[in-house]
Amino acid sequence: MSRDKIKLADIKVAVDKITESLLAKPFHEFDDIEKYGILYLLQIIGEAARLLTEEFKGKNNQIPWKEIIGFRNFVVHQYMDVKWEIIEKILYSDLPDLNTKIQNIKL
Repeated sequence: MSRDKIKLADIKVAVDKITESLLAKPFHEFDDIEKYGILYLLQIIGEAARLLTEEFKGKNNQIPWKEIIGFRNFVVHQYMDVKWEIIEKILYSDLPDLNTKIQNIKL
């Protein structure tokens, strides 16, 4: 299996886990451990995106790979500056769009 296929699968699993969690209850009701779990899944998405080949990202440029990777880097290196309001916006505004675009990728 190609690296791109594996990393895309990692992204899909992380997106699905986040989506399932948000169906159970809204993000603002999550306790700290649940919030940090979501943050970890977002990091997985960013790390998997970073490891995709440039060719794959170029062919699928409808997805903002650079921003996803940049967000991962911010969370990993400036974790004390994370604002939960921004995470909530990402979860409800950006993640559904990413999910749709990821589902439409054909390998």
